[in-house]
Amino acid sequence: MKKPQDSSRITSYVISPKPDDMDDIAKPDPKLRKTFEYCMKCILDNKKNFDKELKDLIEKHPGTPQFMNYLTTYYRNTGNLKMAYEVNRELVNKHPNYLYGRINLAHQYLSEGRVEEVPKILGEYMELGKLYPERKIFHMDEVMSFDSAAVRYFVAVGDADQAENRVEQMRKISGDSTATRVAQEELHDLILKQAVEVLQDDNQNKRTPEHIQKTIHPQRKTKPDFVNKEVEELYKHGFRISPAILKEILSLPRESVISDLRKVLTDSLERYDYFKDEVKIETSTHTFPLHAMLLLTELKAEESLDELLEFFRQDSKFLEFWFAELIAKLPAFAIEILGCRQLDKLKSYMFEEGNDTFAKSEVSVGVANIAWNFPERKDEVVDWFEDVLNYFYENRENDKLIDSQLIGYILWDIVELRATKLEPIIEKLYESQVVDQSIVGDFKQYRKDLRRNIDQVVLDQFNLEEIYKDLANDEKEYEKNGKRKASFVKDEDPEDVEYSKPVPEIFRNIGRNEKCPCGSGLKYKKCHGKAYN
Repeated sequence: MKKPQDSSRITSYVISPKPDDMDDIAKPDPKLRKTFEYCMKCILDNKKNFDKELKDLIEKHPGTPQFMNYLTTYYRNTGNLKMAYEVNRELVNKHPNYLYGRINLAHQYLSEGRVEEVPKILGEYMELGKLYPERKIFHMDEVMSFDSAAVRYFVAVGDADQAENRVEQMRKISGDSTATRVAQEELHDLILKQAVEVLQDDNQNKRTPEHIQKTIHPQRKTKPDFVNKEVEELYKHGFRISPAILKEILSLPRESVISDLRKVLTDSLERYDYFKDEVKIETSTHTFPLHAMLLLTELKAEESLDELLEFFRQDSKFLEFWFAELIAKLPAFAIEILGCRQLDKLKSYMFEEGNDTFAKSEVSVGVANIAWNFPERKDEVVDWFEDVLNYFYENRENDKLIDSQLIGYILWDIVELRATKLEPIIEKLYESQVVDQSIVGDFKQYRKDLRRNIDQVVLDQFNLEEIYKDLANDEKEYEKNGKRKASFVKDEDPEDVEYSKPVPEIFRNIGRNEKCPCGSGLKYKKCHGKAYN
């Protein structure tokens, strides 16, 4: 059996499906086996007035606790809890070491809210091996019943880790049983409850700076003059643009085509009102700035980083208009490649007040990706993050700068880098209450994540042809469904979502940087992962 996290647990006993394998002190009388089977059948069938037969058996076999347990179960199943509790108290008094009597009493206390009395019945550690140290073999039903009660207790006291240990053992013994399903649901209810509590606490302390417009871009309606007229094709096609057109543009003289593509990015700023208010929204007419960003990335046009960052300085409505859900797909590639040798410029952008949360978070992802693709630069990247976090800490009272969500996202990028060097400054940020714990958990959990060994992260590499294929498929789905996916800027808070119980299967085992399976287009960590992590 897998050793649980709690070192106090004893798992040296054997779990057997055969009653005959049990220790002599707990083994039922084999001469009564057929009688036991008859009793269980009658209980399952809710046989009318069967309690009279059981009372006769109890009187006939006073040293056999099973019959009193059957009577307790019969009364409980028929809805007579008063009699069930009364018989079980008598059972515990007469047979204090009989396991099922203890379990029944523990369930009674839990139902009555007398949670603090449960350890007196099931033991301080809620562990069979410590409760019955003289026994080395337990029947699987004993273990399942005991763990069911233990899960209820740990859920009642809010200890999700210990509840998970018991649920895991139940899964191994009988994963498809009703008892396991109920225990899993109780555990999931606790996890969701705790997630919501964290979200509520975080929302009280949540700090999101208002957008600050740094530069006013005069609006116009005329298109720019391009040196290369081929660039105008970017205004006529969505992501299903012909690869031949893209190839032709990329083959133009480098200096002039980069200059033209930079104009395209600036055009999205200077004709924003025109395209928003006067041009019908179509993928064919509203994709040009994303074309320009992708082509500049393909050309490794580092000189275009200024235009890209100016694009990212705009407010959420602007970014939603041009990007929609693609904010979670494309910017990190551009930041990684165009800013690879301009980390100081990216750092200065992170220091700016009033920039969009998601734009800044993608800069963080892009910088982290540099460390993965160029391992020899990891120390440089970690130093970059250290400077950013120190700046946030030094300016922790600045409401125009501090963004608790952003800091949470940055900390996840640091987790994936295993940058344990940053633990001291991260602890200070937690103490200053500027970390959105709904994203990364409390500091105790975060430190555990930061130190945990994980497999090598496999990053998507920038491949222009493959990206256009994926985007073309998305575009086709958009036209088929007649509506866009959920916008990234809505950032729907998990407490506003009605989650089913238990946690839906689609939200289990999702990588933090994978696309959220809900269809929002966001990375999981920026969507439903805020609650389910």
